Amino acid sequence: MRYELLISLRYLFSGRGRGVISLRSLLSVLGVAIGVAALISVIGVMSGFDKELKDRISGSNAHILVYKNDDIYDIDGLEGELMRIGHIAATSPLISGQAIIRREDKIFGLMVRGVDIDKEVKVTDVGRNMVYGSAVLPERSKKSPAGIIIGEVLAGNIYARVGDEVELISPVKAKPYTFVVTGIFKSGMYEYDSAICFIGIREARAFYDIPGVAQSVGVKTDDLHLAERVKGDIQNVLGAGYFALSWKDMNRNLFSALELEKAVMYAILALIIVVACFNISNTLIMTVMEKSKDIGVLKSIGAGDKGILVIFGLEGLLIGMAGTSLGVLLGLAITRFLSTTRLIRLPSDIYYFDRFGLPVNVGLQDIVFIVTGAVLISAASALYPAYKAARLDPVKSLRYE
Repeated sequence: MRYELLISLRYLFSGRGRGVISLRSLLSVLGVAIGVAALISVIGVMSGFDKELKDRISGSNAHILVYKNDDIYDIDGLEGELMRIGHIAATSPLISGQAIIRREDKIFGLMVRGVDIDKEVKVTDVGRNMVYGSAVLPERSKKSPAGIIIGEVLAGNIYARVGDEVELISPVKAKPYTFVVTGIFKSGMYEYDSAICFIGIREARAFYDIPGVAQSVGVKTDDLHLAERVKGDIQNVLGAGYFALSWKDMNRNLFSALELEKAVMYAILALIIVVACFNISNTLIMTVMEKSKDIGVLKSIGAGDKGILVIFGLEGLLIGMAGTSLGVLLGLAITRFLSTTRLIRLPSDIYYFDRFGLPVNVGLQDIVFIVTGAVLISAASALYPAYKAARLDPVKSLRYE
């Protein structure tokens, strides 16, 4: 082991008692640890919110929506063309629009999705999200009304259960259409569970008086991250008469705001680490003042300026590495607690989803970035004290000893 590292460790563990870290060094380590832990915790929660939103939004919607300049008539031909494009797993025709739902004296506005339910369950998670009833939409007959699937929050608002009848009022036609509730879903997102329903696509055509078979086609890709690429392929294959929107296009403002918030929080919390590293500089400056005699002795027996620079630079680096390691462990423990505790519940009418604990996603890339930044800042904070130590005149250091 080189003498520079041995002396750095000796100065670091120069507290009362052998092998005990000094109080100044301990406070410096704790300062870095708190900054790193805060950064990991906050970024982990913000990344968790981002991932949870992406998962739920992409699960409740098609990854890509394909529109035509007019209504779509040859739906089978269009779906056939789409399925020949790479990375497309399933398609489903769609008609959507606004309506009013009424049951007894309860009236609410909502979005109606007219779908082929057998295809829709392959494109979105509506089938997996069923909590009551089943994902079936029987057609209207003389004996019974057509089926409708509604969200759990909406069902609670209108006091509807599976088997109850509700009325939909179209903005196109004045007369109400009667439906029977065949299923109730829960996506976990308040905006969906309170304001979306599904009816059969034939019922939707009559309800909105649409001459075509569908207004758009929902597409599910075999990899969510390929949606942008597949959107471009669709545009190239179908030509100018069609246009496609990915799930990112439809939620661009939301995710742009989240990315901006994450970047701002990175910058603000990084200041905690910077402030903590000023404490490292202060610790090393005081160590240099106290150890001026030792520095003079080292120089008098042949240690060069470079060796002295390395000694104090290593001490700052060791403090930074110790604080960063402790901060990572503390940050992971905090995020683990936040994700599993039942002391925190996110109300779905305020946040986007209803759950106990906070969504957390601590990525390896974030940890590497934080650790690298903290260690480099710690090392940089040691440069000035190390430089001052290296420039000490050994004659002056030993004159009054």
